[in-house]
Amino acid sequence: MVPMCEFFMVMCVKGSGFKLSASNTTPVNWINFKLSVLSLCADNPLNKNNRAVKRYIMCIFSIKFNLYIMKIKLLILGGIIPLFINSQITITNNDMPNVNDIYVYSIGNTNFSQSLTVAGSNVTWDFSDLTSQMQRADTFLSVSSTPLAYQFYFNNAFLYPNHKADYALRAEFPNNQNSPVQITEMINYFKNSTGEYSNVGFGANINGVPTSVKNEPVDVWYHFPMNFGNIESNYAEFGLSVPSFGYYGQSIQRYDTIDGYGTLITPYGTFQTIRLKSTVYRIDTTYSDQFGFGTTVPRPAEIEYSWLANNKGTPLLKIVERSGQITQVEYQDSIRTLGIFQPEQNIKVSIYPNPAKNILLIESDKRFNHTATLNLMNIAGKSLPVKYQIMDNKMLVNLKSVAQGIYFIQIFEEGKLLSTKKICVEK
Repeated sequence: MVPMCEFFMVMCVKGSGFKLSASNTTPVNWINFKLSVLSLCADNPLNKNNRAVKRYIMCIFSIKFNLYIMKIKLLILGGIIPLFINSQITITNNDMPNVNDIYVYSIGNTNFSQSLTVAGSNVTWDFSDLTSQMQRADTFLSVSSTPLAYQFYFNNAFLYPNHKADYALRAEFPNNQNSPVQITEMINYFKNSTGEYSNVGFGANINGVPTSVKNEPVDVWYHFPMNFGNIESNYAEFGLSVPSFGYYGQSIQRYDTIDGYGTLITPYGTFQTIRLKSTVYRIDTTYSDQFGFGTTVPRPAEIEYSWLANNKGTPLLKIVERSGQITQVEYQDSIRTLGIFQPEQNIKVSIYPNPAKNILLIESDKRFNHTATLNLMNIAGKSLPVKYQIMDNKMLVNLKSVAQGIYFIQIFEEGKLLSTKKICVEK
């Protein structure tokens, strides 16, 4: 039996002469049809004061109209969601390293198939063919743990607020073998703020003398927030008096462009990244007190390509090009086979007790220098945070927070592996 309200709708339409054929059943025509029915219902003598029928027709109209709007929204969302999935990331100061963070880097070969000229939106950079014969572990040190002579500019917020560093990282200065100034045992100091990530200076032995050297202005590596299309430039320089020689300084000019975003593939994994292209010009300036004259020597320009991702601290991949030649390839990695980590120096290291519980003592037949670091990793190759102290030829390692199991301990100096030992932790 046909409901009374449905019968009434048919009667209204019949009396109106309105025709709803297959050719005009679009959502808009359907809505017009309902509006016509509603109008007829208001005036038709069969429906005088029949409010129930009017409410029914209004309900049907509302349901159909809302379904139509919902379809439109779903179509819009269907087009927008893929855009968010493939959209670029933004790098901020929260993505930078923290004190005691350890990053394992593989030193890659310079023969790879991926072109460096590829840039732009939604790029796939495939460096899965990279191979490595050597690794290193970068440990971000607290400023107070570095040599006291190095800390002068970087641990005094009152006198040098612009150079107060958040942490430090050992480095190697690109010495010119013919230069009368040799910089060794270098440690870089970094400041991480909401607006920029900068190298505020370094400490080093300069011709054998421990020295603190500030960059003035500071050398800004990253300007935050980092987004595709950003263009920045920065100038920095340092200068110092060198005992028994005279003066040595260097200027650094950077031109930065974030020239692409997309997917980076390395032997370590697949990541959503942005790429920073930095063109760096360095000029060395020296002055000899003995001869009373100086020289200014430009170094070859370098192009640095750095791929950064959220929550990864340091670049996932960095490639340096000089004079059209690839001179450096390094990428974040897990600990590979121990064969890659063969010690580069002859050193005898003893570890006891083994098995250990809370404290482990490492003793060497040689004194550890200030660049010495320790890396603790589990059998899966994952580096774990651990606290340790260095005292001459000994390291005291705190294992209280380390769970029971088998681990490997690696000892580095100047970025080179000195020794790898297996230990057992019992609780």
